[in-house]
Amino acid sequence: MAKKKSSTGIPGLSFSWKRALGITAAKQRFARKTGIPTTKAGLERKIGKAVMDLLDPTSSSKKTTKKKKEGLIIIFEQKQIGNGVYLYKYTDKRFKTNEIQVMLYTDFNGLSRSDCAAAAYILTDCCKKFPTYSELSKHLANLYSASLYSNVNFAWSGMRVAAVKANVLGNAYALDGENLEAEMCGILCECLLSPNAENGKFDETATANMRAEIIDDIDSVINEKSSYAAQRGAMIAFKGEPMDTPPVGTHEEAERITPETAYHAYRNMLETARIHIVCSGSSDFTDTERAFTKAFSKLERSNICELKKTPSTLKPE
Repeated sequence: MAKKKSSTGIPGLSFSWKRALGITAAKQRFARKTGIPTTKAGLERKIGKAVMDLLDPTSSSKKTTKKKKEGLIIIFEQKQIGNGVYLYKYTDKRFKTNEIQVMLYTDFNGLSRSDCAAAAYILTDCCKKFPTYSELSKHLANLYSASLYSNVNFAWSGMRVAAVKANVLGNAYALDGENLEAEMCGILCECLLSPNAENGKFDETATANMRAEIIDDIDSVINEKSSYAAQRGAMIAFKGEPMDTPPVGTHEEAERITPETAYHAYRNMLETARIHIVCSGSSDFTDTERAFTKAFSKLERSNICELKKTPSTLKPE
């Protein structure tokens, strides 16, 4: 890699007009007094902390709130839109795209981890309206290359979170005035509530493909030294706890995935999960709120999972 050339031509010595004129020092004083970052890195840290504080399910400020920071043109809003369904909005007009995440929080309640992972992944591969991955991908491409994907991981207190995420261009940049946000919400609702399933089971081909992918992912960890070491360390450190096994399960569990067991896991998550819908981008997400409020109002849900704050064993109360 080539060395960065010094602005003075003398190795180890640099010159900055901003420092010389006192601009850098003035920006630092302004940031300290107002609390408003003046650098890109500082702004990213500030926004990241604010979003994490907003999403903390154990925070004392769980009422519907709305915060505005005029200097940054940022709006936060959170509200409950259904039984165990919560909507979080983060609006910043500087973004050109919108991200919508639907996160389902559940306990490790005896269901196979591999079945739950397969169910989450199948949801973003196809649905009744788009029964194959190629059809769904084609439709997403027509929405200015929008993306749709899912993952499964651990959440607070060793719980499971299955997340379905979508990214789409902001409506302001649509060439023909299309409502891209509403289109994307329609696809998300189709995938979540109308999957490619009949008679209590997922499509055979979709399930077989996903079973093979999960097995490949599990087996590939042994070839990644850092990932394998972290996995083995977790098995030892969290022995007897939910986090002692990968969120996608083991090779043996993955081999037992069937269309029926994966669909059963899907229904269990959909009906009992605490659902957080997190929206961030340039939109005010009115269409998103309307779409998901209507979609989840038709769904019967009970025994909603409760998120509880677990004290750390590494520090005193």
